[in-house]
Amino acid sequence: MFTDNDIYSRLLNGKLQTNLGYLYENITAQTLAFNGHELYYHTFLNEASKHNYEIDFLITDKKRSAR
Repeated sequence: MFTDNDIYSRLLNGKLQTNLGYLYENITAQTLAFNGHELYYHTFLNEASKHNYEIDFLITDKKRSAR
C-alpha cells in the first residue's frame, strides 16, 4: 500500500508504472477547466479499420459569431 508521498515520489522519479498519456490528458483538462473553459470531446468511427478515434479537447470560442 502506498501513501500519497510514495506515489508522488515514484512518479517523479520514473519508478511508478503508469500510462503517462492519461496523466498528461488529466493535467490538460484540469488546466483548461481552471481557466474557465467548458470542455467537449468528439469520437468517431473509422469505417475502414472499425476503430474508434477521439478528439480529447474541443474548446468553443463564444466571442465568434456564426456567418
